[in-house]
Amino acid sequence: MFLFDGKPIILRSWDPNVKITKVSVKTVPIWVKLVGLDLKFWGVKCLEKLASLVGKFVRVDDLTLEKNLLGYAKIMVEVEVDQYFPDKIKFDDENGQEVIVLLEYDWLPITCQKCKGIGHRTNMCRGRTRVFRKPVNGPTAQAPKQVWRKKPEATVTLDPKEFPTLISPQGVVNKENPPGTVDRIAGLATPTNAKMVDKRGEGSHHPFMLKFGMWNIRGLNSDTKQRDVKWFLYQTEVVMFALIETRVKPGCLNNVVNNVCNGWLFTTNHSCHTGGRIWVLWKEQYVQVDIVEIDSQYIHLKVKDKIGDHIFYATFVYGFNNVGERVPLWNALKSWTITEPWVVLGDFNNVLYSNEKIGKPVKDAEMIPFQDMLDICELQDMKTTGAFFTWTNKQPSETRVFSRIDRVVVNTAWVDLWPDYYAHFGPEGSFDHCPCIISYEADAVQEETIQIF
Repeated sequence: MFLFDGKPIILRSWDPNVKITKVSVKTVPIWVKLVGLDLKFWGVKCLEKLASLVGKFVRVDDLTLEKNLLGYAKIMVEVEVDQYFPDKIKFDDENGQEVIVLLEYDWLPITCQKCKGIGHRTNMCRGRTRVFRKPVNGPTAQAPKQVWRKKPEATVTLDPKEFPTLISPQGVVNKENPPGTVDRIAGLATPTNAKMVDKRGEGSHHPFMLKFGMWNIRGLNSDTKQRDVKWFLYQTEVVMFALIETRVKPGCLNNVVNNVCNGWLFTTNHSCHTGGRIWVLWKEQYVQVDIVEIDSQYIHLKVKDKIGDHIFYATFVYGFNNVGERVPLWNALKSWTITEPWVVLGDFNNVLYSNEKIGKPVKDAEMIPFQDMLDICELQDMKTTGAFFTWTNKQPSETRVFSRIDRVVVNTAWVDLWPDYYAHFGPEGSFDHCPCIISYEADAVQEETIQIF
């Protein structure tokens, strides 16, 4: 499997008579991690048999063959794009004892029900279903016109997956709060007759949770980026989001926020760093946010979900580029004792394993402190879909670098309460980092068709 900008590329053999046509992709290779598999099962033949429980065996990862990384065995498997992907497999060992092995996927094929393509969800599809009026027969017949259909006005019943921005006309910018405190951009009013509806169905046994995420946008001063980010926040319907590396000076802060996220509450770490390295935005009608600690490399928050009435901690991170400068970040995270659900997400500027960077070597001095912090804090990767490499330097192929420096990690309390949540890294577009959205797995099947009359 080849990757370009963190996305898989399907190649086929060259033929002089080949026709350049769109090929329907039905099978793709993916990497599968067999977590906790005993070393005695790490033989190629044994791994090939285990791979058959997921798809067609292709190969074994070099680190697994050399037994240099003992946390899990890693194999490549060819799968159908629309098949079921188990989270664990079972088999009997030589003594007849049942063995259960957990499965983790570096990425999973995402299919669109609208255009039948892969790599994006239905609600992110750029294609639109067009429905035209039939022309009237006769000499007065006219060509069909495309007109946007206006939604009828009615009493609103809010769905947690449809988070409209409700802004009071009396809302004003609070210019008195110093950087690093909660700023109110506009007053938010929830209608008294509105109610929240959880559409996950009666089969769900886990508490409701809201959508949130983060994105390293590497500068938010240009009008183009401001429009892109504003549209992204609207389209993804998140209620809490972190913008990383905004590079917005304190004097321009209010103008940029009004253009991008009018109607949100927010806090920044301008008080700890002049560049405003981290912004955290949220909608107060859905979450209550208490600021616990702000530093130049993180913003640590206590969050209450107003719908599910659950409390969790969220730490948004942007690590410094230098290995030594990240030490205070690791020490701060290790100093906290958090037993409630806890999620740590952001741009760590640090890979966890050597196979998470292509184009430049990775040293143990970079990975070991990160690994030690995760072990001490008892944090683990959240289930992930989308792009594996979350950052690229966008340079020519001979100097191109890919790395997985953006990630989401959670503690055991989080997994116990919300086991069905995953982090999706979408396409980076004109940016160099992939945006990350954390949501419930059922969101993947929510579809919406835009009709034009």
